[in-house]
Amino acid sequence: MAAGFSFSVLGPVRAWRDGAEVNLGSPQQRTVLAAILLRAGRGYVLSIREDGLDASRFRRLADRAARARATGDHDSAAGLLNEALALWKGEPLAGITGRFAETRRVVLGEMRLAAAEDWAGDNLALGRHAGVIAALASLTSDHPYSERLRELHMLALYRAGRQAEALAVFNEVRHLLATELGIDPGPRLQDLHLRVLNADPALMDVRPLSRARSSSPAGSGRSARHALGCAARGCAGRAFPRRPPR
Repeated sequence: MAAGFSFSVLGPVRAWRDGAEVNLGSPQQRTVLAAILLRAGRGYVLSIREDGLDASRFRRLADRAARARATGDHDSAAGLLNEALALWKGEPLAGITGRFAETRRVVLGEMRLAAAEDWAGDNLALGRHAGVIAALASLTSDHPYSERLRELHMLALYRAGRQAEALAVFNEVRHLLATELGIDPGPRLQDLHLRVLNADPALMDVRPLSRARSSSPAGSGRSARHALGCAARGCAGRAFPRRPPR
């Protein structure tokens, strides 16, 4: 049992007992603990309280955000994702090497990126386009092949009255995909490009603010900007795979 213990893997692997940090020993010992915490080990059982592992809290918050979004409550969804992204303290499993760590880093990084994309999407649905432009620019710089990020970035720019910049985003990714991968942008991105080019007024339509207010509004304030900044930069490190190998 691990009553009174809490653990972190969304950054360096750390542990606390009743609020006091515990020395976890060598990198090898940290690797074993991380494997157990992430249920990658065989024959080990470690029971911790529901909120005792930051990765589990992250997943639960992301799941709650998805349920809120499904009901049209983008405000609550954005607030929950803001809270989830704030759990990250840099590169996951920082300081641990080996195949296990690298594999788990990719999986966790993909989850984090998906949460950041959803965060931006929820804020766009709330008309908070100006507040996510900088974060989306950082995210697309780190993940230049993500067409969803490009779509969100273009839409945010267009709604902020920056049509030329939105078109430039499309031209950049079209050139990148053609030269690096030999492919064209997908249908959704191409359709958005045409709509931006033709100044489709429907692109300005956003959903109204939800009546249910989140306890920590995600569209403004330092905490929201910090959370998405961490998602883009990895805070103390980078958790996301960037460009695919050539």
